[in-house]
Amino acid sequence: MLFSTVAETQNYWFSILSRDGIDFPVTIPAEATVDTAIKRYYPMLREGMELKLFPGESLYGYRDDATAGSFLYIYARFIESDLPYFQYREPLKPVTRKASEHGRAFASGKLSTSSMVEPGGPGGPGEGGGGGGPEPVI
Repeated sequence: MLFSTVAETQNYWFSILSRDGIDFPVTIPAEATVDTAIKRYYPMLREGMELKLFPGESLYGYRDDATAGSFLYIYARFIESDLPYFQYREPLKPVTRKASEHGRAFASGKLSTSSMVEPGGPGGPGEGGGGGGPEPVI
């Protein structure tokens, strides 16, 4: 939207200035009264409209004639469209752990899981299995 520092009735319009210096009007000049004292501005976009600016392009606001001593300002809200609006994360599953028993310890697994291991092989400590290494007990 644009507004002037003084109340005035003019023809206003918007355009995009490309990197090559070419002006591309995006609105038709329309007569509007702009008054900052009563918050009456000239909007560029209306319900459901959007405008894309590419790198190096600028947004300009124009009017037919300037009132002596007035300035023209533009207020714009930019949203980067290449960024996701939100990011979904899978909630972690609740992890319940029992108190460690004699001869057993927790081994770290994936983020949301844990497993019990028994040292000394499949038969447990001192039960023959021996050299097989720890085996998870689920």
